[in-house]
Amino acid sequence: MNQADLPIPSEPPSPSANGNRGAPSADTTRFRRHELKLVLDAREANLVKDFARLNFAEDRYSPGGTPYAVHSLYLDSSDFAVYHRRLDDGDTKYRIRRYGTEPFVWLERKRRNGVLVRKRRERIPLEAMAAVFSGPLPAGEFIASFAGKVRAEHLVPRLLISYPRSAWNAGPGARLTLDWAVEARRPASDAWFDLAKPALAATSGVILELKFDEECPALFGVLLQLLGREGASWSKYAHGVEAFELTCSRGLGTKDREGPAFRNELAG
Repeated sequence: MNQADLPIPSEPPSPSANGNRGAPSADTTRFRRHELKLVLDAREANLVKDFARLNFAEDRYSPGGTPYAVHSLYLDSSDFAVYHRRLDDGDTKYRIRRYGTEPFVWLERKRRNGVLVRKRRERIPLEAMAAVFSGPLPAGEFIASFAGKVRAEHLVPRLLISYPRSAWNAGPGARLTLDWAVEARRPASDAWFDLAKPALAATSGVILELKFDEECPALFGVLLQLLGREGASWSKYAHGVEAFELTCSRGLGTKDREGPAFRNELAG
């Protein structure tokens, strides 16, 4: 299925209220959660789909596992400083996300420390995107902070990462998602979300993400045992950069977070 033909969610997927500070808002989201990622082959992906359908509730944005399109515009400097520091604990990414062809986008700041992720995001109209990079700072505390950081570090759109996503509700504060056909594009300066631009595959696999607020759900543990795998940190942006050979660093898109040290992070 062409990504342009995917259904558009009635509103962008947002984390559970448990992870928000204050009342949830249609325009602003802030949360703290754990994220585990694995790259699956086709057999493993089918196993996960069957497991999710049997054990988890439908996600309101992906009923019955119906996919929706995600487009993430990653911002970086001319020397790809964000890419190079992604293996450091406590690294921060700035991106702009759009769901399908919706007329608005989400400015997102994502901070990671091990498997713990803190994310803040806010929605703005699509036509207001240019104000992030030049001109008077946009109104709003977070939007102004986001734009100020982007300008101070000379960050500009470097890659557009697009993929279909299916999701299931795994309980309070927990969600399972599957992303596939992950494509990377060099964004055009006059049409950042243009899917007609040539694309390269960031991976041939299916990306499983297990997300939860506090304790890892028991069924996530069962699923990992069925797969015979442990969680790892995996970057779509890093693999896209490497697919286009945009820097001299290669083969660093995956941070090895498996084994005893990784299990200790989960236990802690």
